[in-house]
Amino acid sequence: VTNDVALLTFVPLTLVISRKTKVPMLDTVILQTIAANIGSSLTPMGNPQNLFIYTFYEIKPVPFFMTVLSLAILGIITLYFFMRRLERKDLKVEMAPVHMTDSKKTIAWSMILVIIIASIFGVIPYEAAFIITLLSAVIFNRQLLFKIDYLLLLTFICFFIFVGNISNTSAVHTLANTSLKDSASVYFNSILLSQFISNVPASILLAEFTPDWKPLLLGVNIGGLGTIIASMASVISYKLYIQSNPYEGKQYLLKFSLYNFSFLAFLTLIPFVILKILKIF
Repeated sequence: VTNDVALLTFVPLTLVISRKTKVPMLDTVILQTIAANIGSSLTPMGNPQNLFIYTFYEIKPVPFFMTVLSLAILGIITLYFFMRRLERKDLKVEMAPVHMTDSKKTIAWSMILVIIIASIFGVIPYEAAFIITLLSAVIFNRQLLFKIDYLLLLTFICFFIFVGNISNTSAVHTLANTSLKDSASVYFNSILLSQFISNVPASILLAEFTPDWKPLLLGVNIGGLGTIIASMASVISYKLYIQSNPYEGKQYLLKFSLYNFSFLAFLTLIPFVILKILKIF
């Protein structure tokens, strides 16, 4: 369901529990954000940059999963040891149960999700999946069409237009030709560029200049760690946390940077060493 949706689901729940139990959960929210960014690297639809690279290079499912599997496993193991450092407390929270009022709609939306995933893997045309999804929204809940973040969609369209324009300039061509010489340079440049312009536009920009999708895929996923703008998911968590705790912005950014740059350094170095040993880079 993508890293953004995962955080929009779990971070508010975490904040509700924090408020009800009076237990601060700043570290938990930050680690949730890292978990979403790492976990989303595992599937083509886990995050926008994966979906773009998967489609742009017309990658088959097996090579894709084989490329990102080791990164996801290493990231999850690292995350586990960081979580072990958190103080453990037994929490008891009373929350109102959510009742399914219409099981038919639940089944219908589940089937639509299956159709969308099938379109990503090329089982059915994405045009058909789009039409089915749109018609279903009109039939079952047309109010959803008014809740779509059209500004975010426009932002992505502008990213494509902007990157398409600057990638055609002679200066960018010269810089790309001199800096993207091999797999290692693609890997490190994608990580570095993600820190400043976010990993989605970084993947769009660099894809124009390299056929080497494996280091690009690994680089932009690892590059989602680090600065808070390296991944849109990180910005979402920050905004949600600050809305609930408006006076903890500085503390959040300091701890966020400490956690994220620690993960970034470790996950940049270890996969690179492994791939060097395997002579992939």
